[in-house]
Parts: sequence; C-alpha cells; structure tokens
Amino acid sequence: MIFTLISSGDINYGKGDAYVSLGHHISGYRVIAAALGFGGLAGTAAGAAKIVFVVGIILFLVSLFMGRKRP
Repeated sequence: MIFTLISSGDINYGKGDAYVSLGHHISGYRVIAAALGFGGLAGTAAGAAKIVFVVGIILFLVSLFMGRKRP
C-alpha cells in the first residue's frame, strides 16, 4: 500500500504535508476496510492513522517555530 502511494506520486517528500497526507491515505484505507467488513483491520488502520497524523502535526509545529529564529 505504501509503495503504491510513493510510486504514484501522491506523497510529496520535501513538502511539509507528507505525514498528514499519509495519515489521510491510511484513513481512506480504514473506511474501505470497514465497508468490506474487516472491522479489526479498520480499527488498526484508524490507530495508525491517528498516530501518523499527530506526529505530522507535531513535526509541523516544531518546524514552524524553529524557522522563526531571529539573528
């Protein structure tokens, strides 16, 4: 799944939203898995998406404040 995302170019590395984009993709897989009846897989994907999303937000905030250094 992740290799498909990387090869299709959906995730832009070097941009600030790579982790957030990955979180959104995992959330999409969660919805599809839940619709197909894979409840356990959907729950696991929801947990993974939440972790990736929170890490992305934390990294964004750190980079935001580190970029505001004054000389």
